[in-house]
Parts: sequence; structure tokens; C-alpha cells
Amino acid sequence: MGEKSDILMFILDRIHLASTLHHRREPNGARVDFNGDLVAQFVAEHVKKPEPGDVVLCSTSMVSPWKISYLVQRTGHDSALLREIGSERLCNMGNERFETLVGIPSVLLLDGLRRKIFKWISEKAFNEKYNGKADYCRFRCGGVEIVDDDVFRVWIRPSLLGTCPMDVNGKKLYRQPFSVDISFDKKTRLKDIVQQLIDGRMGKDFEISETEPTVGMGGIVTIKR
Repeated sequence: MGEKSDILMFILDRIHLASTLHHRREPNGARVDFNGDLVAQFVAEHVKKPEPGDVVLCSTSMVSPWKISYLVQRTGHDSALLREIGSERLCNMGNERFETLVGIPSVLLLDGLRRKIFKWISEKAFNEKYNGKADYCRFRCGGVEIVDDDVFRVWIRPSLLGTCPMDVNGKKLYRQPFSVDISFDKKTRLKDIVQQLIDGRMGKDFEISETEPTVGMGGIVTIKR
């Protein structure tokens, strides 16, 4: 399956899940509450104005390669320059209403080089097979954030057992996740990413604090052996 098909199928899967949750009910018939901010859906402009980089749906046009695409920039109140998912082809779409995809982290909707780098981070960089400092019993990926077009912020957190507080002299102490900014370009290799993680303290002990961590504690890594 090509990159564009892969991304569109992923979007469809998340929207289907959202629809399933929306119609879910308790045995007594009461509707189950859920966090609408976490539900994948396309929303109108009065709910969220589309911004450059957003995935948008052209809600009134016929099916085309840009029906669901990345917004490059607005060119008018009812027009925008769009980029096809998985390619560099552009289209200035006019006389249109643009609905923005929400509920899916943008890092999961990347294409091209950034998608390849993200998959290396999430699938291989925390794997002992590719990283000599990796230890799945100690280190987990706590999330990946987009800092710039060529920079990702990778959070490194303790394993599930390591997130439990330690009781020291009656005080609760927590291992603190930390982040490493990974820069990349077309020449970047997997081993370059691994080296940046190691240079950023991966493999060393976590700092300890009484503060319970609230960032960098996600988990999107998929280890493929």
C-alpha cells in the first residue's frame, strides 16, 4: 500500500473508531461520555480555522487527488493552496469550504522524509537490535513532537514499572522523562538518529524529583523485531 493510501486508511480507521464511540451506550441505554478533543473528525471553519500543515477536507468539490490534502496556505476567504498527500503536487482550490481534521496528532499524519524519520524513531530507535543503549525494560518512547520541518523532539520516559513512585524517607520520588531534539535531512540514517538519542543521555539513569511528571509520558512506539 502506498504512502497516501496508508495515511488515508489510517484517517478512515480513526474516524470509524470515533463514530463507534459516539454511538456507544451503557447497558441501561445511557450514552457513554468521551473526550471530543481526542475524537477524529473533520470540523467546520467556525469550529477550527485551518492552518498551514493541517489535513483538510474539500467539503463541496468532487473527488480529486486534493479532496483530502495538506493545506499550504490560504489564498482567499474561500480558496487555498493545497498539497496532495504523498506528493509535491499543488492545487489552488477555490469556491470551496475547508474542514479541518482534528483528534489525530499531526505527527501521525506526516508524509515523505518526515514520515520515514518518524517511523524510524517509533519502530526502531528504541529497539535493542538497532540501538546498543536501548533497554525496553528501562526506556520507552514518551512521544514525538514536531519542533520544525527538520527537527523532532523525542521524549524518553521510564518503562511502566519505572513510572511508579519510589518511597524514600516518607517522600514520593518520581523518575523524570527527558527530551532529545533530533535534527535530520535527506542524508540522515537510522544510526544518526540513534547516536543523537545516545548523545542526549539515553542509556543513563533518569533524574529523580518529587514532582510527578505530566509531559513526555505518552507512548506511541511500536517495536518491530
